[in-house]
Amino acid sequence: MKNMNYKIQSCVYFAAVFIVANSAMSAGNNTEHEIMVYSIEQYQEFWDSCEEEYREWKQAIGLLFDEQDPYKTFWNLMYSNCSGDQCAHENSVRRKNSEVTVDSMVNISDGWEDADMVFFFGHNTQIKPHIILEHEFGYWRDVSGFAYCHESTDDYREWGTSSMPYEYHYASPIMNASETNQRAVFYAYNGLTSVLVGQDFISGLWRTENTLNQAYNEHSGMLGPETEWVIAHGCNAVQGAKLLDNNEVVPISNGVYAWWDSWDRIHMVLGHYHTITTGTEPHLDQFAVDLKAGGTVKDAYFDIHTYYSSDNPAKAQPSAISISPMDCCTWQQINIGWFWIWVIICPTKGCEGSYLNNDTWTSTMPDLGLFTPFYYTTTWKVSGEEI
Repeated sequence: MKNMNYKIQSCVYFAAVFIVANSAMSAGNNTEHEIMVYSIEQYQEFWDSCEEEYREWKQAIGLLFDEQDPYKTFWNLMYSNCSGDQCAHENSVRRKNSEVTVDSMVNISDGWEDADMVFFFGHNTQIKPHIILEHEFGYWRDVSGFAYCHESTDDYREWGTSSMPYEYHYASPIMNASETNQRAVFYAYNGLTSVLVGQDFISGLWRTENTLNQAYNEHSGMLGPETEWVIAHGCNAVQGAKLLDNNEVVPISNGVYAWWDSWDRIHMVLGHYHTITTGTEPHLDQFAVDLKAGGTVKDAYFDIHTYYSSDNPAKAQPSAISISPMDCCTWQQINIGWFWIWVIICPTKGCEGSYLNNDTWTSTMPDLGLFTPFYYTTTWKVSGEEI
């Protein structure tokens, strides 16, 4: 049973990809603390058939400080320079740039399904998107079946529909995106490739390609219960809210629809819901410190986002989607005209014992049972204030 209550704040649009290291130095031995870090700052070059030149298929992300990159300071504090039970497990992995491929993300032995925490830094978003960006949006269009051209638009809200197909996934382009048929997009390093939550990591068999037009790879498996937290850092792949033209932030259901087909009792997804830039990207050292000190995962992530904008109250603000058991809900009697009816009321942020409010890195809450009914909860920040 997947009932939904939504709280949404406009997503921060920024490139976010998580990095994983190929050879891990010995750190902790807690099997519940396996981290996969993926980080992309530069992307593969791809041939632009219209301009007749090579260009990066996604714009490079130039971070200003090591503290902004999970591959560096966050990894060092959680793994390399760490001692005790709160450290990342010795089988944790981090990957950077060309190591962040579709295969490295979906690999069953050391990919997302094998991690307790996935931290992805790089370009990520959702299709169909709901926002108009503060800058031009660049995308690739198939012009002949073998040739692709890079184009740009001021408004990409029709992306993933027949008027603007999504080209970066296995086989045929995606043209059926809608409010209830969403996918969360994680761009890989290799040209015109991506992982799509909601189409990948779903029940049954699903297919991916690691490089454009390769023979497909077939997979099975959803996100959870081994995977407990996914951090879609920087961009707007966790859309629980949106910013209106009058600067009001209102709830939307897009984020929940994008994630729920891939969700197998995963505890929480964290990220942004509107726009973020390198200059507003938070430092991650305090996030690592708070996690190891036993702070809740949600609060540790939300508290590092201190940027404030009065012109755009959604910019650089975090968001979260979580599950909450139905026993958080209560039956209440309400009057409809001449009749009284009983309805289920579920708190939008869960109850006191929910994952959103209590799940920590050092004392992880037990997974929900396979047949335990649950609903989704969401929360976000507006100009530094949590909603």
